[in-house]
Amino acid sequence: MKLYIVGNGFDLSHNLKTSYTEFRLYLLEHRDEVYTDEDLIISKGDILRNFERYCQPNDLWSDFEEQTEKIISEISEGKIIIFEEEWSCKLDIGGERHKFIDCFKKLIKKQDSTFDTDIYHNEIQEYALKYFNNKVRELYIWVPYLYISFQEWIQTIILKNTKNIYEIDEDSSVISFNYTNTMEDVYQQKDVLHLHGSVKNLEDVVLGFHSPEIDDKLPGLETSFTKEFKETQRMFAEQGSRKLNSNKFYDENIGRFYKPVNLLKDSIESFVKNKNIHEVIILGHSYNKIDWVYFKELVRCAPEAKYLFSYYSQNDKENINKIILENKFDIDCEKIHVDNFKIKKD
Repeated sequence: MKLYIVGNGFDLSHNLKTSYTEFRLYLLEHRDEVYTDEDLIISKGDILRNFERYCQPNDLWSDFEEQTEKIISEISEGKIIIFEEEWSCKLDIGGERHKFIDCFKKLIKKQDSTFDTDIYHNEIQEYALKYFNNKVRELYIWVPYLYISFQEWIQTIILKNTKNIYEIDEDSSVISFNYTNTMEDVYQQKDVLHLHGSVKNLEDVVLGFHSPEIDDKLPGLETSFTKEFKETQRMFAEQGSRKLNSNKFYDENIGRFYKPVNLLKDSIESFVKNKNIHEVIILGHSYNKIDWVYFKELVRCAPEAKYLFSYYSQNDKENINKIILENKFDIDCEKIHVDNFKIKKD
């Protein structure tokens, strides 16, 4: 059996508008469209400005993903000014939480000296934290809507009239790094794993970055993507309970652009297991370091297969050499220009 691994270059070669530049143009063209979130209003233009305030992505898709690490870092290390003081957006460093509640109490006392803040301590604490969380939400409301805008944008990519240009064997298996259904709708492939989700399953779309540094800085973030964690969260929600010190908006959006690598590796293993794969053909990949972890898992699961690494540019060839040498892949492999996989014209 042949296994095809397709990256964004595969879609680009079909003249599909899937580059970051197109996403940016989408936000620009719809910059006046607004989202209303309770009392907050944010436009697509606001989203783009905020994103590019922290990031300078270029046309390469992998670079866009790498830039999202800055979003994770910004939220995790973010500061906010309240009561003329600077606070961590997490509000959980040492006694900072208690200090903020004390500031809130003093403000109430200043407005009404007769009010007994000790008697109503619990109510004041809950209100103070709600006030703080709302301020954080106002500051970072653009983050979830960048993700939502991305979901909307991938739905605008039209496959109609797209023609197959590659020789793809029938009854093959496919691991796609793309959100489009090009392999299913254009090449009629049935056995396809969308590693990062697809346009047909928007809630499963994975967009973002992963690094050991992030895991060290934010322990527990990786496990927050497991089914067990989500089931526990659902049970707590049904019971109407939530930790008083939890900032729901912060908790949800710190992981909005985090890539749960361990779970994605597991999905590769499950997909490849029990398949008699004799050839792996990689099309449309830049072989950027951000994706090396998946290739390592693939080689681990199918070590006896022959690997055909396609390249488009000299940079691709250099990246192929790097991925093989630096990961010490002991595999039968070959580098082939991508045009050799295209349908031969008469």
